This record gives sequence, structure tokens and C-alpha cells, in this order.
Amino acid sequence: PTASGLFKKVNSNTGENDELNIVTIVRNEFHKITEEHPKIIEKIKELPNRTKTAKASEAENTVVLRKKGLSLFAIFAEQTDYKFNVEIKSFAELFDNVKCNFNEPKQKLSANFWEKYELIKKHRTKHKAPKSEKSFEIQAINSLNSLLKAKKTDLNQQTVSFINSLLKDLKKYKTLSTYTLRSLVLPEKKKNAYEVLIENINILRDKIGEDYLEKTLQKNVNVDDDIIIAVENIRN
Repeated sequence: PTASGLFKKVNSNTGENDELNIVTIVRNEFHKITEEHPKIIEKIKELPNRTKTAKASEAENTVVLRKKGLSLFAIFAEQTDYKFNVEIKSFAELFDNVKCNFNEPKQKLSANFWEKYELIKKHRTKHKAPKSEKSFEIQAINSLNSLLKAKKTDLNQQTVSFINSLLKDLKKYKTLSTYTLRSLVLPEKKKNAYEVLIENINILRDKIGEDYLEKTLQKNVNVDDDIIIAVENIRN
């Protein structure tokens, strides 16, 4: 992510504590690197889309960060009981595994690195969102569909168009934060639940713009669709 992108993310969703925490950490680290080692940022721009490196660590594992379209997957692999265990984790969980000091010596990739790397690449299609995130995503989709079915005649065309954009995003691109998803879920035990949801939708539309999805896709149209960064941690 760019510095401006992180700044926008941090300042746009001040209520999402868990997401804000890791974004704030990454933003601060990025700012620190930019201030102390500005040439590093320029070097990063020249790296190939598939980059592999290794560093010394107390634990032995391999972390792969894969950017596919607009999604970021954090995949973790370690050897247990004579086999490699591969699983999807959040970037927050793996942040410390990829972080290193400026003068950290680069290590040679281990003999079994490529075996782990291939397993991780094959595992990418098994990505599952965290239960809480997936739950809010499904609830938001159901709520928006319910709203269109129950109140479509009461909604103006602008609102209907924006709801359709939200549904398209939820089902295909998934750019909305968990905090935003919560606001798109019909509130329980409220007689005016649909009115509350409509109000939340209008607030969100004013905040991000009715053409937010189109702008997001245009912004990413020239970005390579598949970026893979692998970091192998080798036990001291």
C-alpha cells in the first residue's frame, strides 16, 4: 500500500478497532522507513513482482504475502510432524514474521524452501475470510437484497444503483471494511430497521461517493494482478 492509501484508510474508519490497529502499525513503520531510509522505498519499486528472501529467526517458518487483484492473502507454512502445515492467517498475525531490522543480514534460502513455496501457492485457492468478517459479509448481502425486495419502490434510482454497486463489491471485489459491513446489516428488533439501513447507506454514499467502486477498479487497472512476496524464517 502507498503512504497516502494507508493514511486514507486510517482516517476514514475510526471505529474499526482491530483493523485500525494493524493499519496504524503499518503506517507508522512505513513512515519511519521513509524518514530514516528513503532510498529503500525507491529500491522496493524496482523489485520484481515475485520476490523471495530469507532471514534469521527464533522460529522456522515461511510466510507468503500474495496480492491477487484487490485482495491480500497472508499464508503461513511450518513443518510439524515431518510434514508442512499450510494455513491462511491475517496479516496482523504474521506482521512480526516478515518484519526485520534495517541491517538484518540476508540468509540463503533453505534446501526445502521451494517445496514449501509450491505448497503455499497451491493453497491460495483455499482462502477463507475470518468468521466474523464472513458473517458480516453474508448478513450485509442478505440485508441489501431484503431491502431491495421490500422497499425498492420507495427508493430513488440513485440509491438503488449504489446498493447494486455495494452488492457487486461484496460478492466479487470485497473492498469494504468490517466496520462498513456492520453498518449495512439490518438492525435487529427495530421496527424501523429498513429506515435505519437506508440512512446508513445514504451516509456511506455521501462518504465514499456513489462511483467509489468504479474509481477503485480504475485505480487498480494497471496493477499487476499477481504479486507474491515470500519470506523464509530460518532458525538461528
